Amino acid sequence: FWYLRRRNVKSEVDEELNLHIEMRIDELVESGMSREDARREALKQFGDLEGTRRYCREQDETREDTMQRMLSIQDLSQDLRIGIRSLMRVPLLTLTIVLTVGVGIGATAAIFSAINAAVLRPLPYAHPDRLVRLYTDTPPFKFRFSAVDYLAFTEQQTRFEQHATYTDRSVSYSNGEIAELLRTRVVSWAFFSVLGINPMIGRDFSEADGRVGSPQVALASHAFWQERLGGRTDAIGKPVRLDGAEYTLIGVMPPTVGPLERRYDLFLIQQFTPPRRKGPFLYSVIARLPEKANRQLASDELGAMNRALFPIWKSSYQDEKSTWKMEDLKTNLVGNVNAIAGLSLAAVALVWLIACANASNLLIARVTSRRQELAVRAALGAPRGRVIRYLLVESGLLAIGATFVAIAIAYGGMQLLQTLGATYFPRTGEIGFDAAMAWLML
Repeated sequence: FWYLRRRNVKSEVDEELNLHIEMRIDELVESGMSREDARREALKQFGDLEGTRRYCREQDETREDTMQRMLSIQDLSQDLRIGIRSLMRVPLLTLTIVLTVGVGIGATAAIFSAINAAVLRPLPYAHPDRLVRLYTDTPPFKFRFSAVDYLAFTEQQTRFEQHATYTDRSVSYSNGEIAELLRTRVVSWAFFSVLGINPMIGRDFSEADGRVGSPQVALASHAFWQERLGGRTDAIGKPVRLDGAEYTLIGVMPPTVGPLERRYDLFLIQQFTPPRRKGPFLYSVIARLPEKANRQLASDELGAMNRALFPIWKSSYQDEKSTWKMEDLKTNLVGNVNAIAGLSLAAVALVWLIACANASNLLIARVTSRRQELAVRAALGAPRGRVIRYLLVESGLLAIGATFVAIAIAYGGMQLLQTLGATYFPRTGEIGFDAAMAWLML
């Protein structure tokens, strides 16, 4: 239709210009000139014929496009009004379609958001593909490192760019008025450097902070800083009382956090004293491999260091078969949830397909029952395209209603997953609306 309108505009402009030229030629012929001379003179007097033709075509096409756009808007508005009235006459059918499709899409979107956060989305750290977790492999168990293990690894390793350790600790916090129990993470000085995270305010831990005897320092999470310190910048450098001891607050972490920092109020510096025995195994270790590193060489070095360490501490650790190994940090944090995620997504997707099939059957039945109405519209002059557009607008109204229901269901489902699903599914704190969710719901 667009091409036909443009062709009609061009032919009308050409016809009008040719009419003016022919009229001028006739006038010149009547004055005594030959027709050939009259044509040349008429074209000469007219001037830039091609330029005039292009200008007239552009003007006419602009007016035509504006008119067609206005007519399309008017037709669409009319179809919307008619569609709304038509759907309001069958409220039970409308509500059934909107709710079934909305619930199906919303449930699918909620489950997909959890799978996207846990499995599909990379960890929110710098170059996450180079991050690994080190552990003591004693099949079928994977144990954390001891202080002996970590200090030996720190002194001897050559294949890792950076490394750090962390463990958890509950502390009593008091501000002079109230006391409460906080969840803290005790980390070595390079912990945030390994992850590629910089404090929002203040400074990061330094190597000097991790030496035995150095003043105790702490980093605050953004939530702790806002809720308990009032978001004051002058809190940096001030003491925070934990377990009856004073820790100097040196910085505040950014509000966006990953799975290793989420749900912790404070981060305390780890200071290792010389160990007297191999255990206990309390320290999780993360490391960053160099770019394009050979992982097999790094793994071989871990095994060699562990074998050399065993005879030194044999009196306090007798499991000679255990060895050090590494795995991707994401694999460690997420675990083996692919099967659960796939089954959950397949289940809700099947519910979604069933809902869409039921809605399609209801719409087909509705159209079949309206044959007489559609025949009357056609008899009154409505072209087939207009009738199809009217039916599409009506379906679009149902889709819009289902989308609003789906958004509500998806939001509620994501809130439920964040609060109740954290025990069974990893990285639920990162669940949220994003571009992938928007595409799925559309």
